[in-house]
Amino acid sequence: MQESFYIREFQAGNHGAFALCFDRYYARLCYFARGFLPDSPMIAADLVQDAFERLWERRADFSHEAAIRSFLYVTVKNAFLDLRRHERVVRKYAATCNEEEAIAENMLERMMTAEVLADVHQALQKLPQGCRSVLNLGYFQGLRNEEIARELHVSVNTVKSQKMRAIKLLKAFFARPANTTLPLILWQLACLFR
Repeated sequence: MQESFYIREFQAGNHGAFALCFDRYYARLCYFARGFLPDSPMIAADLVQDAFERLWERRADFSHEAAIRSFLYVTVKNAFLDLRRHERVVRKYAATCNEEEAIAENMLERMMTAEVLADVHQALQKLPQGCRSVLNLGYFQGLRNEEIARELHVSVNTVKSQKMRAIKLLKAFFARPANTTLPLILWQLACLFR
């Protein structure tokens, strides 16, 4: 088929002329696209198919075969570059989402910790002075019973009984029906007193 006739028929929307163009360039373009995407032959074929669809939509713009060939190769190359840019955006978005999710989880954990510690502090303030002193020295400062007894000028048995009394009072405080943070508080206390 003479090139000028073929181009005129192609511009006019002749499917036979388009099929001829497709037959000439499809395999070459697939090979070209697979050079960019060696592990994704189906995606490479999709890029080529899209290039032919664009060619058909713009068929009236082409006056010679060299322009068609250039258009097809450039379209496949640009589609590949667009695909890579899109993949980078998706990866960046996924990383941002993961980071935001981690921050949100961390913020929730910090908020829960603050609430629990506020409840614990409130409960500790309600304890009698002796119980509060024993808990502070034993659990928060890490002193042993003997060291607490020396510090407070009391017997070791007094320290033990004050600890038991304090724990009993704290359990009663946190077991109240109005206290909805009991499980969280118990968990936090367990972490604090390991």
